[in-house]
Amino acid sequence: MKRFFFLIILTVSSLWGAASKHQVLYLMQAGEIERGLALYEAWVKENKKHDFTILEQMGHILISQGARSNDEESQLLSMYGLGTAGSQEGMELYEMGIASQNPVIQMATIQFLSRLQDDLVEDLLFKAFSSPYLLVRMESAYALAMRRSEKVTGMIDSLMHKLPPYMHVYFPELFAMIGTADAAGVLKRLVGHRYLSVRIASILSAARYGRDDFLSEIRAAATHADQAEQETCAAALGYLKDSHSIPLLKKLAQSPHSNVKLAACRSLEKLGEITYRETIMKSALEKNPLAIPLLVDMPNTDRLLSTLLSDYNFHVRANAALALLKKRQSNAIPTLLNILIKDEKDLGFQPVYSLGHALMTWKVIPSATQYSKKIQQDISAITLALREQILQDALELPEEDFLTIAREIFNKKENDLIPMLIHLLENLSTKGAIALLQEESRRAGAPFIRTYCHLVLYRMRVEGPHKETLYRWLEQERDHELFQFREMLAWTDRKEAAGSFILTPKETSRLLIEIYETLAESHEKEGIDLLLRAIHRGNKKNRFALAGLLLKAIQ
Repeated sequence: MKRFFFLIILTVSSLWGAASKHQVLYLMQAGEIERGLALYEAWVKENKKHDFTILEQMGHILISQGARSNDEESQLLSMYGLGTAGSQEGMELYEMGIASQNPVIQMATIQFLSRLQDDLVEDLLFKAFSSPYLLVRMESAYALAMRRSEKVTGMIDSLMHKLPPYMHVYFPELFAMIGTADAAGVLKRLVGHRYLSVRIASILSAARYGRDDFLSEIRAAATHADQAEQETCAAALGYLKDSHSIPLLKKLAQSPHSNVKLAACRSLEKLGEITYRETIMKSALEKNPLAIPLLVDMPNTDRLLSTLLSDYNFHVRANAALALLKKRQSNAIPTLLNILIKDEKDLGFQPVYSLGHALMTWKVIPSATQYSKKIQQDISAITLALREQILQDALELPEEDFLTIAREIFNKKENDLIPMLIHLLENLSTKGAIALLQEESRRAGAPFIRTYCHLVLYRMRVEGPHKETLYRWLEQERDHELFQFREMLAWTDRKEAAGSFILTPKETSRLLIEIYETLAESHEKEGIDLLLRAIHRGNKKNRFALAGLLLKAIQ
């Protein structure tokens, strides 16, 4: 009899548990988020475990509610959450993002969609072509070109013809990326475009994507009188390794125009005519900023570049230092630190091209914030991308040199570089890197740096109070304001600015997300508990982004 009553109690308890879990979902679907989360937390407390099926459904419900909200910030955070989760179950939500009236949400949706491998992605990207915002339509064209969609050539061609002819300059790269016969036909048509800038862009795109079937058109254009077109063709013949054009390139190397001469000499040098290196080196010695970057791929130029490091003009010193960094030379470090460390000069950097766009140098811009407003270009984002690229390249220097740069960044509290630096030290994972991280984890007056170091030391499983420190920091930051994001650059502005310009959180928000993600992915009950508490009791709009982390953690 006792056994019978025990079985009845056990059955009722089990049924109550199942009912309470489903009630969680009912409450959340009804918009009673706090009650639903509280009920789930009570169930977890009683059962001392998580139900991953319920957690998955909770995550999807939260993201769906944010995406369907009338609040644009909530919509953006939901798109971020959906993209973070990498979920292919939310295609209807991506469709809502594409249909948004906010161009930022549309662009973020396109960029997250571009990561997915699903047949429905192309259909949604095609819908983006109906956006009233040209930048969004261009972003969708780029995403489809990256996927080499067979159906996109006609649509991009149609979009191009709706725009003024001078804007056709952005399209040759798209057709070169697609690479189909139809796209090549359009690209050949653009090589004969009436606007010089479009012809130049078409020739360079064909050459950079290895289209040697364009050689006859390029050779013919190289004989035209315009110096910009001559420069472009000279560079293109080098890209395509066209040895039959050596006599033509030698003729162009005698041009009175320095850009044409440089491009031709560079191509000849690539084709084995090493005597033409002297012309490039002489131009660099004369402080031609477009010649300096060409020394990177040339042997025996380290001494010349080192000489330029002492030039009075910081523009010359900066480009020489960047070239020496590519050649893994440590004497560039003092100049590189002037680029990496901000000061009252507010230096920015902007890529500057020659007339034929075959040559590029970095222009140093004082008072970059004001200049950026004047020209309406995001110089800050381009500069940050350059600085992050410098850090990545510096990892190829001897370890002690890289650690010297790292210490200076820590000492100057360059917080915008800290996330990248921390990840590079984590990848380096040497005794010296770990010792530096441990030292910085105890730094006074720099909670952002300390916490990031504790995070990476926890991930590296180095002994210490790292986990406890992270938990305390999360409890303090639970009410942190909405995740703040960096500005996104359109693909047309990403040419020389290496790095990812998908929706990226700013520094503090990025740290917050990384900690939650790390703790949740550890699959420890405490980590998921902490994530759920943040969703339940933290900033309400944050929950839509955190829901994406929850989904990612339980995948």
